Amino acid sequence: IHERLVGSEMCIRDRTTTTKFIKRKCALVVGYVGSNYSGLQLDEKNTALKFIEGELRDALVRVSAISEANSMSLSKIDWSRSSRTDKGVHASKVIISMKLEIPQQWLDEEDSKTVIGKVPAHRLAMEPVRFKLLVDAVNMHLPSDIRVFSCILVNNRFNAKEICKWRAYKYILPASMLTMKVVDPTSDAVLASLEDDSRGHNNRGAMSEHDD
Repeated sequence: IHERLVGSEMCIRDRTTTTKFIKRKCALVVGYVGSNYSGLQLDEKNTALKFIEGELRDALVRVSAISEANSMSLSKIDWSRSSRTDKGVHASKVIISMKLEIPQQWLDEEDSKTVIGKVPAHRLAMEPVRFKLLVDAVNMHLPSDIRVFSCILVNNRFNAKEICKWRAYKYILPASMLTMKVVDPTSDAVLASLEDDSRGHNNRGAMSEHDD
């Protein structure tokens, strides 16, 4: 198993060995509390703000699953997400897919688990290949409000956004809002307010034309 500990850090790549690493498309199931972030999707041009994808990318770089060069442009590794969230929004499950550098031995070990003849067990049972070691390593480098729950091997055509069939959202409102008085949009008070706004807008327009 290509795993090493450096102090309290874990890395899947030991650069002192001649281990072969190959790129494979993977899908990560991620959850997070978004209170401290400006949204899920990374804005590579805005380095002043924090994004969930930025934290995930940095953690994958630290465990050598993504190279420094590829981390500068996520399109190079075919990065996609099943959905996006805005600033302060949380998510229990989001699928993010990308090409990761995986130790060849991990794949060889999966293929060596046979059931009948030379057919790998995961292929016979149609079970995905899971990389728990990678999940554990990445989580060690993530803040406590972001977690990777699983990582599975997918085919090269997999795209998290395109494969997504539905999304579920939950909105949490203060209980006090349920007892608020609903104002009839056709009431005289609302109409009078709109008329006042309209007159003010016209007056400002007239003043602006006069000033020119």
